[in-house]
Amino acid sequence: GRVTEAERLYRRVLQLAPDNPDALRLLSGIELQSGRHSLAETHLRRAVANRPGNAELHWMLGAALMERGRDAAAARSAQRALELDPYFAPARLLLGNALHAAGDVEGAERVWREVLASDPQNAATQFNLAQLLLKSGRNGEARTLLEKAVAAQPNHAGALGLLGQSLVVEDDKRAIGLLRRVGCAAPVRRAAPRCPGRVGLPDRRHSPTRRRH
Repeated sequence: GRVTEAERLYRRVLQLAPDNPDALRLLSGIELQSGRHSLAETHLRRAVANRPGNAELHWMLGAALMERGRDAAAARSAQRALELDPYFAPARLLLGNALHAAGDVEGAERVWREVLASDPQNAATQFNLAQLLLKSGRNGEARTLLEKAVAAQPNHAGALGLLGQSLVVEDDKRAIGLLRRVGCAAPVRRAAPRCPGRVGLPDRRHSPTRRRH
């Protein structure tokens, strides 16, 4: 297919110019997509070494690191991307997810709130923050976020299910309706989606469940 041909092309370029940062970036995007996270990390480190001032490369490296379970290192890469470009929203989302996965709950909450301040319709972040708030007993705000997540993304199975569960006692009819919709909704991605990446260059909004390679 076209992806396979593109990968061959990028590898040919790298045979002639092993440190070409554009070919390394594009090849690593394909590797992230196909779950070859170790290779993606190797190629992204080479790309970053050649273009240390490129925020996107640091973000992609953080994505690869998080997929490999190296959450603290992923957070550092995301933070570096934001130092280079404070308005690079995908890096801020990755930073919140990496901090949460690394156990820094307060840091994750702060960053997720920053994400929502600039992107109030981000259903994935609303869902993640709602889960965090529920665990700390802030149920009212959590429910508000879940309502917003369902409004922004009506087939978000995680938000539908969690909102339904939160309504069982006071509005069982609506709760049942929401829970019935879960079976027809999009598959749930784990809280704190791990990294960008489902297309040649990683998707800058959402990310797949971590796989360790």
